[in-house]
Amino acid sequence: MVPTYNEADNIPILVRRLRTDLADLDYEIIIVDDDSPDRTWQVAQDTVADDPRFQVVRRRSERGLSSAVLTGMGIADGSILVVMDADLQHDTATIPLLVSTMMDNDLDICVASREATGGSYGSFGRRRRLMSWLGATVARLAIRVPLSDPMSGFFAVSRHRYQTVEDELNPLGFKILLEFMVRGPRPKVDEVGYRFRQRLHGATKLSSRVAVDYLRAVAELAVGRHGSATALVYGVVVAVTLVLQALSSWLAHGVAGRSIATGLGLELAALAAYCGHNTFTFPGGHHHGLAHRVGLARFHAIACYGWVVHGSVAALMAPPSSLGPNPDGPIAVLLQSLEPTVEAAYIIGLLAGSLATYNLYRHLVWGSAAGVKAGER
Repeated sequence: MVPTYNEADNIPILVRRLRTDLADLDYEIIIVDDDSPDRTWQVAQDTVADDPRFQVVRRRSERGLSSAVLTGMGIADGSILVVMDADLQHDTATIPLLVSTMMDNDLDICVASREATGGSYGSFGRRRRLMSWLGATVARLAIRVPLSDPMSGFFAVSRHRYQTVEDELNPLGFKILLEFMVRGPRPKVDEVGYRFRQRLHGATKLSSRVAVDYLRAVAELAVGRHGSATALVYGVVVAVTLVLQALSSWLAHGVAGRSIATGLGLELAALAAYCGHNTFTFPGGHHHGLAHRVGLARFHAIACYGWVVHGSVAALMAPPSSLGPNPDGPIAVLLQSLEPTVEAAYIIGLLAGSLATYNLYRHLVWGSAAGVKAGER
């Protein structure tokens, strides 16, 4: 399985290497392209037109590396399904070793690892090595995958394993390996080392968006059947912005009155929460350009509703003495009730306000695309 996007210059080289390195194997190669602007699909079709062992799939409506991998697996005939990139960084000469290791040890999954014996990151720069190490550490700590290189995109899966977990897979992001590792019964796994090569043509697909999708995919796997990754990330963003609100309110108290300081803290927290939810919580409905204005306006309207719920619950539950001497009107009472504390009334009010706004944010601000794709609970 070779998922592609804008890899037209690499395809002829990749095909030539595959034909050479797999000459002793009975194989099929399925190239799944997401309608690349550089017409990778057409280059692939022209390159393999006379070879029945190759098949090219052009996807016009779907996008995403993981879903492309699953598209290829869905039409493959082999008993061992190998996944690799088309950027020439994955060494095609490693494929026979992956296959033989799978067959000799009756494995469910075999991973080509840059960390295993004989493996290397090649000319990876320090930044890329740090990103890889952080991603691997997150995966090992959050979902306890027994791999030295859980960030690898070069691996083999048995057809039996694919069929066992097929209905549970969530094709979010670009690390489909983690899905095969965590979904279903615990797999029998091994690794082989390989040297990561330099990209020859094209640009890397790694970006901040890919990193966010990866973290969400790990969160989804970590919570499993016990909850929703979207709700988990929502709670984390709320907690972070609460700390920011408390800090900014405390600083503002030195130069402004109590109500003004609380109001400034709430506004700063709201702006931070909008950015956090837009980036991490609801990436499927991520706002760009002018959409930020409408989204931010709607977010503020719903946030105001949440503050009213939060402050009203806190004010009703708190003892009168906690509101200070003679609060001047309902707005002052509300603002004083929204000052961050560790008291039960404030915490219960916060939970009430957060629950009241969660689905409103999800559907009215970020729309139906806000949640995780297939597999979201």
